[in-house]
Amino acid sequence: MPCICWAQADSLALLTKNFKFEDGIYLSFEDFQQNKPTISWDSVFARLHSNPQNLVTLVDTIHFKEGAISLVLDELWGFSLGGIPYLNLQETNDAGLYKYVGLKVRGDICYYQIKETFEKPETITAYNPLTGVPFRQAQIVTNQEVEKPYMLSFESGERVDFNTDNFLDWIQDDKMLVKTVNNLPLQDRTKKLFKCLLIYVDRNPVYVPVRE
Repeated sequence: MPCICWAQADSLALLTKNFKFEDGIYLSFEDFQQNKPTISWDSVFARLHSNPQNLVTLVDTIHFKEGAISLVLDELWGFSLGGIPYLNLQETNDAGLYKYVGLKVRGDICYYQIKETFEKPETITAYNPLTGVPFRQAQIVTNQEVEKPYMLSFESGERVDFNTDNFLDWIQDDKMLVKTVNNLPLQDRTKKLFKCLLIYVDRNPVYVPVRE
């Protein structure tokens, strides 16, 4: 059933992958949901770096031009740049810059990815160059980065890991798709689960306010 978010607007538009949100800063999820930035970029000075390849924006500071009052970066919900919404991860990198990530899929269920680092123990072996016989082993720990997927509910703002159990919990209204997900072969589930998400988004249109 279509999800319609009512607001004071000139019209409603279907939320598709090509839909461009109004650029600006969203103080709350409701502002984002209504496509109504609380603060315009024109009214602030922002020092940030945005990477369009991985949809990660690092923010150093945002403050109003009038009065130079700084915004509390970890209290913002997010913002839109070039029509793409970025949500606040409420964490910083090693340089102390706040991290915001763009939504790769926008719809009834939104999708985004976060690069996370985990420690992986490994065994290294030293070999005698003359005989090829191993003579020493040692355990080391290396840091490895993985892209971890997440979902955002456009209806409630809830964020959860994108995995089979959570996805099934969110699509109970689509019995046919639930059956399809349950029948996915385990070896193909990760790749095909994302395709199932796109199917669900296509079947459950969302309309958002637009202003002209």
